[in-house]
Amino acid sequence: MPFSVTSDLSSVFVAPDAAQATRLWPLDFMILRAFSSRPEFLTNGQDPDTYADRNPWQFGELRGEIATKVSNKIDSDARIKAFYQDLRDFTLLQRLFRVVLENEVWKQFPIEKLVDLTKATAGSYEYVPTARWDNPSRGSLRPAVFEP
Repeated sequence: MPFSVTSDLSSVFVAPDAAQATRLWPLDFMILRAFSSRPEFLTNGQDPDTYADRNPWQFGELRGEIATKVSNKIDSDARIKAFYQDLRDFTLLQRLFRVVLENEVWKQFPIEKLVDLTKATAGSYEYVPTARWDNPSRGSLRPAVFEP
């Protein structure tokens, strides 16, 4: 869901109004139908291989039903519930980092506190290698552990 930034950053972490303060906030769900055929309606030299519809057509009357079904599924499975909480936390942190980077707030961060931050968060998640980031042919990109 879209968000705007307030001076105290509360808008990054809190739904702006009661209508959006759903159980699924800050995410919004839709049923998406993808077509494998090339879109023939493109004009002005648009490349059909890279075209993406940035404003998908939606049935507004299905929005509540979709949200209810997604919410019920999250509630019905502890594994999905934990995954959704991680997804929500990631989304909120992504918003925070986007605001910090766009507004150069990071320049005010005391860099010496990164060691304390690393220690405080160490072990909070198990390291899981991925082929994209931990490719043996390129050398490991495993996060470094900082020791004082």
